[in-house]
Amino acid sequence: MATLLEQQRLRMDVGFLPDDTAALSDATIDAIFVEAGERFEDPASILISTRVITLRRMVMQAANEVDYTQNNTTEKASQRYDHLVRELRRWENLLEDAVSYEAGAVRSGKPMQIPPRIKEYPRGYVW
Repeated sequence: MATLLEQQRLRMDVGFLPDDTAALSDATIDAIFVEAGERFEDPASILISTRVITLRRMVMQAANEVDYTQNNTTEKASQRYDHLVRELRRWENLLEDAVSYEAGAVRSGKPMQIPPRIKEYPRGYVW
C-alpha cells in the first residue's frame, strides 16, 4: 500500500497534479506498488519501478491516439507518445542503476589476458 505522499509523488513524476485522482486513482497506484513489490525488495527499486510500470501503461494508451486536424485546430498526439517513450527510457536507466547498485554488481573492462606463447618448431622441421 502506498502512502499519501508516495501517491502524490508518483502522480507528479508522470505529469499529473498531486491530487488528480481522476487521471490516476489511489487504487491503481496501490496495485502498481504491489506489482513493483512482487519484483523488487529494495525500497528505491520499488519506487523507480512504479514509475516505469506507470509510464509503460501511459505509453500504451498514447499509442492509440493519433494526430488530427480539423479546421484551424491541430492536435499532435504523437508528440505525447514520443515524450512518454523518452521519459520511460530515462526511468528504466535509473531502475537498472538502482538494481545493479542493490546487487553490488561491479562493472569492469576486459580482464587482462596473458598473450599466447610463440610456437617454436624444432630445427629441420619440414612443412
